Amino acid sequence: MPLGNGVNLGLGLPVTYGYTGERKVEFEPAPGSRPFDDDSSWILSVGPNVSFFFTNWALPMEFELGYTLPIMGENSPAANTISLQIKNFLRF
Repeated sequence: MPLGNGVNLGLGLPVTYGYTGERKVEFEPAPGSRPFDDDSSWILSVGPNVSFFFTNWALPMEFELGYTLPIMGENSPAANTISLQIKNFLRF
């Protein structure tokens, strides 16, 4: 979305779903033992982000700040992350 004077604003809210299935076992476990737990996993997360793109600079640049928040999941690491991306573009 253009803000004027060569500055563009970008907003995003990506939703990510990840799933990992169970491993297959090629041998029969001993009777009465519990060799493997359920190792399937899944996670649902959202990642809101905001970016500013400066097009009037001599070297156009974009700055993007994002945050990833796990909403729910099972048997999966739940990591909150913050990222800052700086992108340079060439003008031809």
